[in-house]
Amino acid sequence: MEGLLLDIRHAMRLFARRPAVSILVVATLAFGIGTATTMFTVLADVVLRPLDFRAPDELVFVTESNADGSQIYSVSIPNFRDWRERNRSFESLSAFRAQSFNLRSDSGPLRARGGMVSDDFFDTLGVAPAVGSGLPGGEDAIVLASAFATERFGSAERAIGHTLYLNDRPFAVAGVMPKAFEFLTRTIDFWIPMQSFRDELPWDERGDHPALWVVGRLLPGVSLAQAKDDMARISQEIDREHDHPHPAVLSPLHERSVGRARPALVALGGSVLLLLLIAWVNVANLLLVQASGRTREMATRAALGASGVRLLRQLGVESLVLSVLGGVLGALGASWGVDLVRALMPTNTPRIDAISFGAEDLVFALAVCLLSGLLFGLAPLFDARQTRLQRSSGSSRALVSSRRRLAQALVVSEVSLSVILLLATGLLVKTFLRIFDIAPGFRTEGRLAARVTLPASDFAEPSRAAGFYRDVLAELRANPGLESVAVSTGLPLVSTGVEAGVLPSGGDPEEDEILASIQIVSAGYFPTMGIRLLRGRILDARDTDSSPRVAVVDEMLERALFPGRSALGERISIGGTVEEPRLAEIVGIVEHVLNYQLTSPQYPEVYLPLEQPPEFGAGIREGNLIVRYTGSEAAAVAAVGEAIQRINPAQPIYGIMTFPEIVGLARGPFRTNGILSAAFALSALSLSGIGLYGVLAGVVSRRSREIGLRMALGATPGRILGSVFHEGMLLVAIGAAVGLSSSLVLGRFLSSILYQASSFDVDVIASTVGMVILVSAVACGLPARRASSTEPVRVLADD
Repeated sequence: MEGLLLDIRHAMRLFARRPAVSILVVATLAFGIGTATTMFTVLADVVLRPLDFRAPDELVFVTESNADGSQIYSVSIPNFRDWRERNRSFESLSAFRAQSFNLRSDSGPLRARGGMVSDDFFDTLGVAPAVGSGLPGGEDAIVLASAFATERFGSAERAIGHTLYLNDRPFAVAGVMPKAFEFLTRTIDFWIPMQSFRDELPWDERGDHPALWVVGRLLPGVSLAQAKDDMARISQEIDREHDHPHPAVLSPLHERSVGRARPALVALGGSVLLLLLIAWVNVANLLLVQASGRTREMATRAALGASGVRLLRQLGVESLVLSVLGGVLGALGASWGVDLVRALMPTNTPRIDAISFGAEDLVFALAVCLLSGLLFGLAPLFDARQTRLQRSSGSSRALVSSRRRLAQALVVSEVSLSVILLLATGLLVKTFLRIFDIAPGFRTEGRLAARVTLPASDFAEPSRAAGFYRDVLAELRANPGLESVAVSTGLPLVSTGVEAGVLPSGGDPEEDEILASIQIVSAGYFPTMGIRLLRGRILDARDTDSSPRVAVVDEMLERALFPGRSALGERISIGGTVEEPRLAEIVGIVEHVLNYQLTSPQYPEVYLPLEQPPEFGAGIREGNLIVRYTGSEAAAVAAVGEAIQRINPAQPIYGIMTFPEIVGLARGPFRTNGILSAAFALSALSLSGIGLYGVLAGVVSRRSREIGLRMALGATPGRILGSVFHEGMLLVAIGAAVGLSSSLVLGRFLSSILYQASSFDVDVIASTVGMVILVSAVACGLPARRASSTEPVRVLADD
């Protein structure tokens, strides 16, 4: 123990004598360990940690698809009911549907988002309320989210027994869920029985898919594969009985909950691992350079009786002390870095609230710290061992050659890792730039949207909802600061409206039907949105309840249903059946609008007039007021609020967003990936430059006598500069070649998060190589210039 303390004190004295190298080593380690720990925390809390439910591996997410499985649908309620009755694989099957509600409040109308669920929903998940009880069958009860209960009532306990009025219907608070409870989305304020809204839902409409999602708990001993076979049997039975070819699609709930975040986080985690390796190699290089200057010290200590084991232990302790210092600073940095990364991440990242730096992350930082000390300490330990062996054999030339080969190998490794990381970053940045260039199909400047949901108690008839919108639009059109206004049931990149099957009149549902997004819009919708008309006409005042049923479709639907010919004048059936088709004539073709996320599969769109009796009556109660304004955003928002208040003071508006904000949110995940990856890549490039500079500076220092002799014998400064510069750039070239070769497999790991980019992208490769050459040239040039300015007389006199 006393010997260990002596070694630690000796290490600290050594660091004090060489503060520049010591500070650089500790800072590099702190950065590498801190970054690695930060990303481990994020990846573990979002992706790796099991869901906070009882036996989460038994939970399965169930959806529907079309006949060939190319499109995924939400579940129709009749199918859900049949699945519950006929399955032999699930202990229980439960449904969930998110919907916004008007909430009566003492401070004015409030909009809140709730989850309609089947009565056994919480039992299926295996989660009980933290306070109170769940949802008793057949009662208008409500279970609150913890944050919502605290906000409205001050605490969970005080919320129990209160009555909330949702769309003017009373619901008694039965329970409050735990703080960490989350299912599919973070935005749910409460849960209510789906059965309570049976009259407002397409309870018996097998062709309607009302954003209903299903979760099931497998019976003991039943595998996912067996459950898939069982549900395939039921789907075939339903198809035979109802001519409804919509197979069930099963996947682990964990995959559905966090799957969309996994590819990006794993890619970022890989970038961090590369960065940590670069940091290790860089530190090993720096310590190797430092060790080369301690040859005389080691020889003196050996001559005074220090054994080889004793010398190796001293070097090991020095490495360990440096790694501990770097680890402590890295752990502190990670505790702050987690908050920074969480702030950069999109707000809809699953389980983002659960991301926090905890004890297990500290253990990870400690493990990385110890591993760092072992790995970067290998280089000086190896050098010390080679020094003893080669000095005992009297081969000083072999000693120099061995050190040089080890230093060169480390530089090549560092450059190759940097090239791989830079290539990955370049591809992610190019993905973001390509996504930034995606045309959403609508104009964004000077436009905003506000959501309105009309309560079914007052607007059970679609005509009343249409009348409400007419009155609001009339109020808004009278405002001189608004250029145009419109209403739609869907909003691009935010809400898709109703999804329904569409096929040509007289077509075969099994062969010709496609799934489309159905939008009900007011006259003036297309100019207000800035959607371009390609052929025909847009919906206008002539489309009334007494005129023939018409529709405007997008170019995507025209290509799908009427390939090679115009769709104008054709009739389509929208969400109907063979016996009772819902027919409308196509009067216009417009440009496709991105109704789903930027890189998601897109569905064709059908636009129906608000003034004609809608086939999807309940759908028009969920509306979006779209405003094109000339003044300030604040004035436009105030105008919308005042118009609503004049028509119905109890009606809230919510979800107010400008169109640039809407597009910005859609681009958010890709922007986050680009920013973090670029930061990692620039750090890697800097570390590589420092490592290369350290090695060449050490080479120049060790060769000072040789360089002095060469210059004394007539070598020019230019020749000396070229020699050193050539040695460094040759290592860079080898490292770049190794990195480029290794990147051939890069595209396979990044393909799920890339968009219109491949690992063979010439622009990215050229940019990567150019940056590496530029930084390396600077790193090589400084020691080379120092070597060329050597004064032979002074060097030989010092020697």
